[in-house]
Amino acid sequence: MQGLERDTRRACPVTNNAVWPIERILKLLRHWGPTAELSDSKLAAKTAMLLALATMWRPTSEIGALWQKDIRVDGSLLSIQVAYSKTRTYKKLRIQPLTSDNILCPVQMTREYMDRMGYQYHSEEDDQFFRTQKGKSAAPRTVAG
Repeated sequence: MQGLERDTRRACPVTNNAVWPIERILKLLRHWGPTAELSDSKLAAKTAMLLALATMWRPTSEIGALWQKDIRVDGSLLSIQVAYSKTRTYKKLRIQPLTSDNILCPVQMTREYMDRMGYQYHSEEDDQFFRTQKGKSAAPRTVAG
């Protein structure tokens, strides 16, 4: 994920971290090319970035802390539910596919990442969603870059 942060900073220099240059980030992700040609780490980085943009969740504490059981793919819908043990609350959302641009669709990228990592679409696995390698969970900070 550090590569995504480095590439994003080069392509999208900003002085205020609160402002995300969305067009530049999407241009960078599109420039990476077809999903089938991405390494596992670039596919994970692209999936994490698209989920962060689609959900507006914080990369470290929310996207990086996702578990396999938090994510469901039902047909074309992506469902994410995250429980917070400290507050006994949860966030739940559904994301529809971006049909106009498959290469930047968070649903499609999540599906392809799950396929490549060997995840089931309705898993009860208690493992982190993002991994540095097949079989090895990534720390939330690593996902955020």
